Amino acid sequence: MATTRRQKLAALAVPLAGAASAAGQSAARDYESKDALFIFTLIALTVVITRVIFARWFARQKARQRAGQPADDNANKQAAVFLVTFAVVLAVVAFLIG
Repeated sequence: MATTRRQKLAALAVPLAGAASAAGQSAARDYESKDALFIFTLIALTVVITRVIFARWFARQKARQRAGQPADDNANKQAAVFLVTFAVVLAVVAFLIG
């Protein structure tokens, strides 16, 4: 949904900040770096898979935005569906790569 240069940079900064945070927390607590890499990979794969699942919904919202129409009004319902889907995908990915 990022349309401006600033939004695209912000979208890129989030995974980079997550990786830096995982590495920093791992170093500060003397954890092995593979634990931080596992957690970061788990979250990153979950986000990517969830994004693929919702690709048509994002495309529809983008088309509405380009046409000057408002986004869908079901924000709370959509957020609930997204969070449940995210949790299920997180559990499946953790099981598969764990």
